[in-house]
Amino acid sequence: MKRRLLVISIDSMVEEDIPVMMALPNFKRVLEKSSIVKKMESTYPTLTHSIHTSIMTGCYPEHHHIINNEIFIDGEGPGEWFEHASSVGVPTLADEAKRLGLKTAYVYWPLTLGAKHPWVLHRSGVHGGLPGETMQDTVRRKSTVGLLDEVMPAVSDCWEQPDRYHINDLFCARAVSYLTKTYQPDIIYTHLTLIDRTRHSRGVFSDALQPAYQFLDECIGIMLDAIEQTGLGDQTIINITSDHGHCDIDHVTSINRFLSLHGFVDYDEQGVKITDYRAYCHTASLSAQIYVKDHDPVVRDKVYKLLHDNMEYLGISEILTVRQCEERFHTNGNYDFMIESDGKASFSARANYTDIFTKCDISDYRTSVATHGHMPHKGVQPSFFLYNPFAKDKVVLEHGRIIDQAPTLAKLLGFDMPCADGKPIEELVDLSK
Repeated sequence: MKRRLLVISIDSMVEEDIPVMMALPNFKRVLEKSSIVKKMESTYPTLTHSIHTSIMTGCYPEHHHIINNEIFIDGEGPGEWFEHASSVGVPTLADEAKRLGLKTAYVYWPLTLGAKHPWVLHRSGVHGGLPGETMQDTVRRKSTVGLLDEVMPAVSDCWEQPDRYHINDLFCARAVSYLTKTYQPDIIYTHLTLIDRTRHSRGVFSDALQPAYQFLDECIGIMLDAIEQTGLGDQTIINITSDHGHCDIDHVTSINRFLSLHGFVDYDEQGVKITDYRAYCHTASLSAQIYVKDHDPVVRDKVYKLLHDNMEYLGISEILTVRQCEERFHTNGNYDFMIESDGKASFSARANYTDIFTKCDISDYRTSVATHGHMPHKGVQPSFFLYNPFAKDKVVLEHGRIIDQAPTLAKLLGFDMPCADGKPIEELVDLSK
């Protein structure tokens, strides 16, 4: 019998959320029949676009090259988000499946802009699109030609939701339903973000999680109903997964403002825009990559010492060289070292802070009351659910690895991921034998 796959990523879903999900009717429909890995070891830094690339490829950042959410542009601070499929340095599960003649749909999945697959609906992005564009305009421009207009009648109620996160997640559910009923893709990836937004704005655990999960339960129901209505229930493997946890924070630290006071960052006359730098902090929220211009060894040593001598003051718990990042977390890049937060401070991306320390605010995910980017072993952990209609039983595992997800799903579909760092989770694969 043909095997199909639906991957639903619930951004920042963690083990502690399982009782909430199991109490909701549509989540229960799939979770009570699923194998569970309670804690999945993520990759470093624990940022959405980097981890979702590991989910797609089975590789660590040192091989897929997505080491942050945003691209570092020399001297200009955070650039655009990593979005282009061409930025991924290794094949994805969908790429390997394509070689075998399988067809994939992506609905708002990170790093799929320009992906050479039949159905790609790419989200408008956190910061919107071009001047004058609506969300629909941006999605239309970034997606498979004509696809948004085709699905518009099926997603028309999405734009009435109260904010972009509710809009996006209902859009994903409606679009997955439409694609399932109309084209029956072999593989569908979709990404839901409301839980992540709720944690950023309200804290790791709050009363707001309950209505957020209730809304997602409706979204899950829309997708499950489409699978059942098309008669694909006994063919479809459903993976509900996550990328990272969160940590509550106390304040925000502007490392670049601190560096400017010691002569390593230059601001304009108004003191709000960086004009040049000798060393620059490219934030990853609860960690950050420090870039030294031209990798000047004299400057690098001075900056390292300056930060090391002020670790407690700045809220830094560790400073890692690139080699240490490779050895401990299999991540690297063109930066000179990384700093890790003490868990109380998040590192700002903004150049225009006049103070080194500021209060949290929800205008930016990096400065909100809870955030991530920290070392993978810290805080609450993401979970992984696998409903496999071809399995004779289900299992509960305490631990797994994000990098093992793609190899596991590929094996269940009948092929391998030769470039992956991860391996199939044998306890899950054996159930299908």
